[in-house]
Amino acid sequence: MESTRKNSKKIGIILLFFILLITLTIYGSMQLIIFFNDREKQATKEQLTKDGINLHQVRNIQETEETNEVTVNSIEQEVLDVMNKMTHQFVIADDKWGAVEMTPERIDQLTEIVSVNDYPNKERILSILEKWKKGNFETVDDDHNVIWNMQDGNIGEAKGVMSEKEQEAFKKNNFTKEEAKNHN
Repeated sequence: MESTRKNSKKIGIILLFFILLITLTIYGSMQLIIFFNDREKQATKEQLTKDGINLHQVRNIQETEETNEVTVNSIEQEVLDVMNKMTHQFVIADDKWGAVEMTPERIDQLTEIVSVNDYPNKERILSILEKWKKGNFETVDDDHNVIWNMQDGNIGEAKGVMSEKEQEAFKKNNFTKEEAKNHN
């Protein structure tokens, strides 16, 4: 009886050892997979950079089939959509859909439209537009995220502001006429 107990104890210890060994092997394998995935992502990000410009951030994201015109009859979501797309020439985000050039005329147009409407977020929108009208884009990433949250966004949160060099590349890729691009 005594030897059976000792054998059972030895078997239990050996079994526990193998379970622990298998668990550690699985955990180690998962850590290696995560490590190499992160290295691959980092290498991809580095490949997308040329002359200090993140090519992913400045690529052409124009939507040709969709109109971005708003009028005094536009609903708040249409105004927010245009404002969101206007910020894309400034912000760093994993995903951006569409681009509308930020111009003083467009800012004035949006300010007029928002002023004559009773939008639920009217004051917040006007406050952002007022900053932009003054040429203040230091916190345009925060402005983007405020707009994005009003739109119930879940993909494409801004994570910072692009460098001036990246902003210029974005404008060139998205707002320069095709003829001008082809002659350069």
